[in-house]
Amino acid sequence: MIRQPAARYIRKTRIVTNSLLKPGPASADQLIGKVCALGFRRDVVPQWVAAFGQARILGSGAIRWKGNLADKAIALLEFQRKPMGREHISELLGPDHCIRTLSNYLSTDDRFKRFGLNLFGLSKWGGNEYRTIADTIEDVIHTNGGEATVTHIISQVLARTGVLESSIRKYLYGPRFHLSDSGSYRLRQATVGRLSGR
Repeated sequence: MIRQPAARYIRKTRIVTNSLLKPGPASADQLIGKVCALGFRRDVVPQWVAAFGQARILGSGAIRWKGNLADKAIALLEFQRKPMGREHISELLGPDHCIRTLSNYLSTDDRFKRFGLNLFGLSKWGGNEYRTIADTIEDVIHTNGGEATVTHIISQVLARTGVLESSIRKYLYGPRFHLSDSGSYRLRQATVGRLSGR
């Protein structure tokens, strides 16, 4: 498999993979072609780059695979280009990590942002960060002028969070919200006072 000293071959492979993947994910065919040009057979390239090239092939794409667990989770999210659940990220990372460590990174590393109850993405994507269901309902009521119908609240909260409708209804019946005589929901007076500083 190797026609020259392994250390030199590893160094050359890393130069190729880093130059291709440093800007972000690339096509697997592109990576395989560049590594084959170093003298490898096509069928051994995926194993070689995974073991020594600090790269990983995922289907038709290739990503940088170096750094700590957070760096690798970021590479996966950049490749997927959409928020993912903690378990899905963990599954793609493979078996050699602790999900608790991953959870800590997702919660404390500023490069990650929570987009839903169990949806994580990258802060650089922008967008609103997930808050609790009650906080989201409160936002909907505020942006609707202080009151909103249950239909409006449910449609807006579903669009922002993807939680179950039954969960939204459960929070509406909680102490934070009040159903007015007009059939719309408002914040209870104590919550309004707390928000205005009274």
